[in-house]
Amino acid sequence: MPSKAEEENVSIKVGINGMGRIGRANLRYSLQHPDIEVVAVNDITDGQSSGVRWRRRIRR
Repeated sequence: MPSKAEEENVSIKVGINGMGRIGRANLRYSLQHPDIEVVAVNDITDGQSSGVRWRRRIRR
């Protein structure tokens, strides 16, 4: 049975607060599911530092 989001063809909009272990896991999960759209990421570091950490984790 399709979910309500699938029936209406809408995405779930999500904001991630922090790019620690759980934030990165949530981002990975949402990248694998097209019905989830990450609209904001809040972290204590600047965007460039977060991007560098994220790219290093992807390579592993």
